[in-house]
Amino acid sequence: MTTTFQAYASSQERMITTRLVSDILAAGHVVSVNDGEEFTVKRSADKATILDALATTDSDTLVIRDASGERVGFVLLIWGNGTDLISDCSDNEATLALCKGADSVAKMLASR
Repeated sequence: MTTTFQAYASSQERMITTRLVSDILAAGHVVSVNDGEEFTVKRSADKATILDALATTDSDTLVIRDASGERVGFVLLIWGNGTDLISDCSDNEATLALCKGADSVAKMLASR
């Protein structure tokens, strides 16, 4: 079964997003996915569930919460922007640190 993420996200976008979600989950956080209309995933720690919910619209907002349920921040993904997939994020130390690995993947891909 092909998901919208596999079908509609470019290979570069899939690599960047997979790294981002992996790093968020490795830090012990959960993710909610908002597709611009509704939350399609709420407070999940399941990587496949999160990734499968992405790329159903032109943008997704990942809302990140820590283990206690406190909001860590958000990351806005704009599909179709290639390596500029991460369009915006919370300007705080925790969120910026979570985006660092995905940013390095994006820079590496952009330099090819």
